[in-house]
This record gives sequence, C-alpha cells and structure tokens, in this order.
Amino acid sequence: MNRLLSRRLYSNFIKRSVCKRAFSNVSFTVLDLNKKEFKVETKAGTETLLEVCQSYDIDVEAACGGECCCSTCHCYIENGLYEKVEEPDEDELDMLDLAIDLREGASRLACQIKITEVFNGATIQMAETVENHMND
Repeated sequence: MNRLLSRRLYSNFIKRSVCKRAFSNVSFTVLDLNKKEFKVETKAGTETLLEVCQSYDIDVEAACGGECCCSTCHCYIENGLYEKVEEPDEDELDMLDLAIDLREGASRLACQIKITEVFNGATIQMAETVENHMND
C-alpha cells in the first residue's frame, strides 16, 4: 500500500511540476516602431510574439496574418536571447531576406517566435521600417 501511495504522490508531483513549468507567466517589454514601451505578460509556450503584440494592441502590420509570408512583423531580439530561442527555419530566413535593416544575430519575425521562459525580463524592439511585398 505504501508503494501505491508513493507512486500516486510522485505522479501528482510530476504532473503539477510539468504543468506549472509549461504555463508559467512570462513578462517582458516590447518597443513598437515608434519606440513606445509596452510591458506585456503571457503564459510560456502558448503564444507567438506577434500574438502577444496583437493582444496588447501594439502596432505591428503583419500583412500576411502571421503565416510567414512577409516580413512586416520584423523585430530585433537581444543578443543573449537570440541564442536561446529556436533557430529560424528556411521559410523565415527567406522572408527575412526581404526585410529592411536586417541585423545579424538579432532579426527575427514576430510570427515565428514562440514565447518561452527565456523571454522573462527581455526587451524586444519592433523594426521601425517595414516593407509590404504582399501586393507585389
């Protein structure tokens, strides 16, 4: 009986730990294209940077609606953070080739960045100038 109780307690502990970690609150700052500062918060692993910006009414064009078909949600993430987030895939790299003022080791598309715990306390800057190639 003790073994069964121990397994249940351990199982419940693991479930709570995984759930707590997977959906912990993440707070960070977004600077819009006019350098207006927004303090934002979301649950880790549930939204992209673009979705967070949209829920806080931060001015981001996102001409393709977050489908990685343009570069109008171009943003810059901090050097230390850039290495900690998932690398851009080929589609994102192709779209970044269209971006204005591309910065090596900082430029990303907000629609492709999933918010995780590593964003806690970070500052993300949206690109000041974007070009919409959707109607070309």
